[in-house]
Amino acid sequence: SWGTALAQHLSLGGHDAVLWGIEESDLRSIAEKQENPRYFPGDKLSANIFVQADITQAVAGAKLVILATPAAAC
Repeated sequence: SWGTALAQHLSLGGHDAVLWGIEESDLRSIAEKQENPRYFPGDKLSANIFVQADITQAVAGAKLVILATPAAAC
């Protein structure tokens, strides 16, 4: 949820954002619906948020990488 919120905030500021995660079914759902139904159902994400399942491709060419690890995973 934190990664999605950060991506939305950055995109509203005019930046492109790429979401990467380990749950491919979640990523597929976000890409298809342009929303994160698990954490933000009904909230449309900006068009300049992109989803990528491959971390190498997700960070390729990035000027900044933000790691948003869930606290429970720490």
